[in-house]
Amino acid sequence: MVSAMPHHGPERDAFPARTRSRRTTMKYVMTWWERPGGSFADYEAAQKRVLEVFGAWKMPDSLVFHQFVVRVGEFGGCAVIETDDPGALHGLTTAMAVFAFKVEPVMDVMDAIAAESQAIAWRDGLGTA
Repeated sequence: MVSAMPHHGPERDAFPARTRSRRTTMKYVMTWWERPGGSFADYEAAQKRVLEVFGAWKMPDSLVFHQFVVRVGEFGGCAVIETDDPGALHGLTTAMAVFAFKVEPVMDVMDAIAAESQAIAWRDGLGTA
């Protein structure tokens, strides 16, 4: 609990309400790799299944792909996706179960700089103990 934490100097909200409620969507970097398989025949069958599933998949309107690329020479890639529905993103990773996924929340660098500047200004206002 924040109220139980000792503080030195006047209490100030480090993250004003305008910052907390400003966004309802989040960007994610999703990276995927083909899961290790058995024989070459299993691997080839998995590749065909991926194409079948991907061809039938209807992407939810709540997923906005800013980048959707594959790594040259292998079956894997990455995407920058924006959504306000992480469940839709989870559904995508479930439908494409032949892949192993890593999904990381990210933000635009200028937004990160603004947040860092605000936090540093707040921290600097605390003074020293």
